[in-house]
Amino acid sequence: MKQYDQLYREGKYDQALVCVTKAKDLDPDNAIAEGAITATRYMINVAKARSLKKEKEDITLDGLNDTDHEGPYVDPTKHPVDFDAEISRANRARKALDPLNVNKFKSEKEQAILHRLDQPIMSTMDFKDTPLRQILDDIVGVTGINIVIDEPAMLEENINLNQQVTMRLDGIALKSALNLVLHQAHLTYVVDNEVLNITTENHSRGKLVVRVHPVMDLIMPIPNSDGSMVSNALRAAMNNNSDAATLRLGGTSPLESRNGLGGGRDVSNMTLGGSPAVSPGSFATPAVTKENPRGTMEEMLMKLITNTIAPQTWNTMSGHGSVEFYPFGGALIINQTPDIQEQVAQLLEALRRLQDQEVAVEVRFITVAENFFERIGVDFNINIRTDNSKYEPQIVSQQFRPFGFINHFTPNRFLSGLTPAGNLTQDLNIPVKASSFNMAVPPFGDYPNIPGGNGGLSLGLAFLSDIEVYMFMEAAQGDQRTNVMEAPKITMFNGQTSTITVTDMQFFATAVNVVQAGGQIVFVPTNSLFPTGGVTLTLTATISADRRFVRLSMAPALNSLSSANVPLFPITTFITPVFEGGAVGQPVPFTQFIQQPAFNTITVLTTVNVPDGGTVLMGGLKRLNEGRNEFGPPILSKIPYINRLFKNVGYGREAESLMMMVTPRIIINEEEEQRQVPGINTVLGGGPPGQ
Repeated sequence: MKQYDQLYREGKYDQALVCVTKAKDLDPDNAIAEGAITATRYMINVAKARSLKKEKEDITLDGLNDTDHEGPYVDPTKHPVDFDAEISRANRARKALDPLNVNKFKSEKEQAILHRLDQPIMSTMDFKDTPLRQILDDIVGVTGINIVIDEPAMLEENINLNQQVTMRLDGIALKSALNLVLHQAHLTYVVDNEVLNITTENHSRGKLVVRVHPVMDLIMPIPNSDGSMVSNALRAAMNNNSDAATLRLGGTSPLESRNGLGGGRDVSNMTLGGSPAVSPGSFATPAVTKENPRGTMEEMLMKLITNTIAPQTWNTMSGHGSVEFYPFGGALIINQTPDIQEQVAQLLEALRRLQDQEVAVEVRFITVAENFFERIGVDFNINIRTDNSKYEPQIVSQQFRPFGFINHFTPNRFLSGLTPAGNLTQDLNIPVKASSFNMAVPPFGDYPNIPGGNGGLSLGLAFLSDIEVYMFMEAAQGDQRTNVMEAPKITMFNGQTSTITVTDMQFFATAVNVVQAGGQIVFVPTNSLFPTGGVTLTLTATISADRRFVRLSMAPALNSLSSANVPLFPITTFITPVFEGGAVGQPVPFTQFIQQPAFNTITVLTTVNVPDGGTVLMGGLKRLNEGRNEFGPPILSKIPYINRLFKNVGYGREAESLMMMVTPRIIINEEEEQRQVPGINTVLGGGPPGQ
């Protein structure tokens, strides 16, 4: 129990539970141990709950942080391609693919033997009338390779290892020297059973053996998704809603909707896959077809094997070897000699390594926009009084008193103001008005143009005296900045075409059909489906032979509504009602509002070559709108200080930059396994361990 207490205090609840369980087994009636087991299990559950909570918090935090990470900036003028230094160094050190991947089928000792055979000979090999057995012993002494001689095979073909050999070799690989020496006696070598076996050419091939090679992953083709299925479905939905609808309002048949379920059908006549119906009580003979329903490529694979690996040894060329395909298990059953079986296995593994390469692609659409406006305006007006108010009622009412009466209208030295239309002002005062205030509006920058509500400072002032002064001053400035990023991500096989679509769809009433039947008038609106926002990305990724670059053929498309308020257009139709008995009424106008949405679409069709882990700017758009409106009288607007009363200035600026950047990442499962699982014995690209 002391060990249990120590583990419990250290938070090692699993180990503590093991200790207290042993104590309970030794003393089943120990109440303290029973309580400790309950408390420990409770703490284990609490620790699991805390771990799960922390895991969810980490996922949430990492996901939100990833949305803020927009990747490296790519300068389109200086550096249109950004290399990831760490990944580029790793790619430089990446070893080439082993053509036949021998290391997958050889033990570590056999790999060491093959590696030593690839090394050059340490010294000059100069043999003159030297027995072959002595030469092999010298090679064992110099290289340390364990060489075994197949004596029964030698006796069978009457080959004597005491045969004299004369040869001088220098600076070549050990395997080349060994081949030249053994060829003198019609011998060869085989690396097997962790030794270098010297045998005859016939025995090196061996007897026919049967092996099963699973190949389902090689014969099942990787489907390409170019987005045609989604496009066809959307197009069908749009065409289905854009055609005119036809309603049947009479008879006993139910009303059918073109967007609903169709009428009922006899179950006995319904078939699957277009096969003919079978009458009850009869038996149907299934049709036998020679077509491949799954589209697998076993015939191509078998042809590849028989045409590339010892073609003369197969039964198609009068040989003894054979290959058959088992469809249910997806395997090749091959009857061949062991050496050819090994070559077939190596070929299949090499094909798997070539296929086992994926590309994770992230395409970032970053839109950075800024709207700026500045408005400093003064609406300055002066009204000069003329003291002609006694004539104002007559002038306003245009009813003048006759001559000779008191206060009759006698315009002697009469002074009054005029309007721009040439009429007298209603109060007969002389106005001095500046009209530049309403015209000096910022042309860009989303200026609200709401007096007193433009996000700035406004001041109104009126001075009433013999000269009336009215002044309204406004100073406003606005700066709006937006940063919108859309980053679709997709992972695909090498050479595969894939599509990702994230789109908002919306129905719009784009037409109306008026149907009249039996004196009834029915109005059927036509709803059309349109994408209102989102991105569609179709791309094909191809990895280069050195696995350092990725060629991407992309076709991204961005769609959005031009305005949130879709304009409505009225369409008026005159309908003439027909009553019972054939009476015709007056035409009745019917007005239907039709929506006509406008869309913004950005599409790029391009092919780029991007380094693994690097970023390239595949496209973009820069837009700058800048305008300045300044109005005022010619002379007064040039006088310092005074011009502030008469001159008004409005400045607006809209800047937008759209950058389309793509970052591929080559995924090789063997490398990822070694990187993420430290200590695993995985040899990359061929060669013995430690190379």
